[in-house]
Amino acid sequence: MRALTALLFVFATAAAHAREPIVGLPCEGCEAVFEGLPAAPTSHARIAPAGEPGEPLVLEGRVLDAGGAPRAGIVVYAYHTDTHGLYPPIPGARDGAANRHGRLRGWAISDADGRYRFDTIRPASYPTRDVPAHIHMHVLEPGCSTYYIDDVLFTDDPLLTPAQRRAHAVGRGGDGITTPVREQGRWQVTRDIRVGAAVPGYVACAAAGTAGQADATCSTHDATLVDPRAEPLDPSRFIGIDRRLDTRTIVERLGPAARDVGSGLHVLEWEVSDGRRFLVSTVGACATPVAAGFQPHGTR
Repeated sequence: MRALTALLFVFATAAAHAREPIVGLPCEGCEAVFEGLPAAPTSHARIAPAGEPGEPLVLEGRVLDAGGAPRAGIVVYAYHTDTHGLYPPIPGARDGAANRHGRLRGWAISDADGRYRFDTIRPASYPTRDVPAHIHMHVLEPGCSTYYIDDVLFTDDPLLTPAQRRAHAVGRGGDGITTPVREQGRWQVTRDIRVGAAVPGYVACAAAGTAGQADATCSTHDATLVDPRAEPLDPSRFIGIDRRLDTRTIVERLGPAARDVGSGLHVLEWEVSDGRRFLVSTVGACATPVAAGFQPHGTR
């Protein structure tokens, strides 16, 4: 299984020539996800080292797409305070985002079933604030983008307010509220992640390991799921359309429910007026057109 997740990660990152863009701005410290990122992360990782003071805690869950299907090859980054409510500095590290996150940080990559797991300790709340104890989390979709999601919070924390519960129930990356369960001398919590959920500016990319990899520069118009019943247009509809035209002009000319089957452009288009997604890409930039929930059919 470790070999599989490593291969998925290598495949997903092979096409990326630079760091993935940070979306969902503002995002203070999001660049730390790249600092110390293991070359081959595994689905089961450790944040607090063995022997770290504190109550042992296991944080696990599944990474899912907008339709609830598991996503493999997604990197989950997490960090938190120690038992004093502080972010202990990384020994010998220079000042930067990673050091501000502290040494209690780690990366896991979702396996073929979308699962990830961290072994760590239960963090403490900040010593001088009325802020509930929490675990910060970020998502890195290799070859696509990175962004923070809502913190993991605990239902048994007396500092957790009803307003915070409501906000996190529909927050970034899905519900971050967890209920700790004590088992075999350690706490266990489950936090499932919905990639891109409620993240401003997020554009879905191809799942790792699928044919074709979407490029964030090819996509516009945030969206809901694409209708898989859409049929390709006749190639004659693409006469006069070439890659010199901007995306909106192409979409306006093609009209609703367009998908290129020739012509040198790949176009997925749904009515812009109702806010649903369309994606336009050149063959060289994005290869096979892809979008969340859409399985290309009849592609030539």
